[in-house]
Amino acid sequence: MQDEKIKLIHGDSFKEIKKIPDNSIDLILTDPPYNLGMYSTGNIKMSWRKDFNNDVAKWDKLEFNPKEWLTEFKRILKPSGNIFAFTSYNLIGKWHEAFDPEFDTFQFMVWHKTNPAPKIRRAGFLNSCELVICLWDKGHTWNFAKQNEMHNFIQTPICMGNERLKKPFHHPTQKPLKVLQHIIRLASNEGDVVFDPFMGVGSTGLASVALNRKFIGIELDPEYCKIAEARIEAWELNKQEKLNNMNKELKKNWEKEFNQLSIEHRKIGVAHELAVRIQHLNIEKRRLKKRHTQSLKEINEYIKNCERELAKRENEYNKVWNLINNNFISKEEVKKKNN
Repeated sequence: MQDEKIKLIHGDSFKEIKKIPDNSIDLILTDPPYNLGMYSTGNIKMSWRKDFNNDVAKWDKLEFNPKEWLTEFKRILKPSGNIFAFTSYNLIGKWHEAFDPEFDTFQFMVWHKTNPAPKIRRAGFLNSCELVICLWDKGHTWNFAKQNEMHNFIQTPICMGNERLKKPFHHPTQKPLKVLQHIIRLASNEGDVVFDPFMGVGSTGLASVALNRKFIGIELDPEYCKIAEARIEAWELNKQEKLNNMNKELKKNWEKEFNQLSIEHRKIGVAHELAVRIQHLNIEKRRLKKRHTQSLKEINEYIKNCERELAKRENEYNKVWNLINNNFISKEEVKKKNN
């Protein structure tokens, strides 16, 4: 899948990343393997229900070494760029050892899961937190919000409901869009390029395009790659359908406004009403700009057409009323001309 905003690549990310131009990425947001496979004891046998899933995916058993990615990450990242990478306790030391000397700032976020998997044996803590490595240099993009929204801590449920992909499309470490979008809003601007070399089922891509960012994703598993493409295409189609419905409703409302304006203008023959109506349309445009940026082009074009038509009618009626005032034609002739 490739277009101006979205580029999904099926392949080995360690090879494919070398094809990405220098200083072309605004935000690297990724979820590489945690390498927790060596700690897994497999599924838990239960006498009263099916086995409790406690295993990990095969790809998590492949060794991931953050240091191997340092050179390429630095090469493709813009000077104003940021890196956010999900990780676990067993790899945070390796991330720090390799990346801390190379960046001005090395921090971490904590994602607290409000509904983690239960501890069936009741031995130890619930695995309710995951870590996110945060890296940047001076002058990086940063959209500081309110003080109480800038903690290095975010709390959400794990993926559930309609957002959670079901078998056979299930991904064991699917991240919630709310967490990904929070990071994207903080560390990038609209039109920026977000890159995920471990794309999985495309959650980072979906979060990016939903916030009007461009996205490049690489995934080794062909099935995951197909799922990512299908999810993003479905979102794009749904978005376009909503925009089309919204534009139809707007057009209908504006045509009603325009007709009412024409009637009023014929009755009173003053230009003030025209200015009031145009101001109303501009207020509506500003309101919609915050909610539906994608439809602005069509909205602007429709308003311009309204303005041109109203200005034309204003000139015509001004001429008629001037003739009335100068007694060149009778009122009966004016009615006949307007009809």
